[in-house]
Amino acid sequence: MRIGICIFCLTLLTNCEQDTLFDREFPRIQTISMEVLSPTSIRIFGAITQNSLNEEIVEYGFVWSSGIPNIFGNKVVAKNLDGNQFSEEILNIPTNAALRVRAYAITANNTIYGDTIPFSLSN
Repeated sequence: MRIGICIFCLTLLTNCEQDTLFDREFPRIQTISMEVLSPTSIRIFGAITQNSLNEEIVEYGFVWSSGIPNIFGNKVVAKNLDGNQFSEEILNIPTNAALRVRAYAITANNTIYGDTIPFSLSN
């Protein structure tokens, strides 16, 4: 029995191949950082880090929520793309609440999100 298990494990180890990474057919979005401006406002920084097919981005900005942020909840549309980076202020944020924020971009075919940054503001 032990010999069979060892042979099985060796077979798995010797038959592994390195995965090939492929370019995605849509841009990559990055949530870079967050800066607290006041007890009820923040500035968020994001970037469009890869757009290998030069797909047109029709909207970009940030979304925030106490759950998983998405474009159907709280959002602020950015209009200041500088190279590949953008930022925006989010105002009137509730204090003493556990929230999450992330960058997003919308193309003709996809909505892409960056990583989520958790935060909480206190007065």
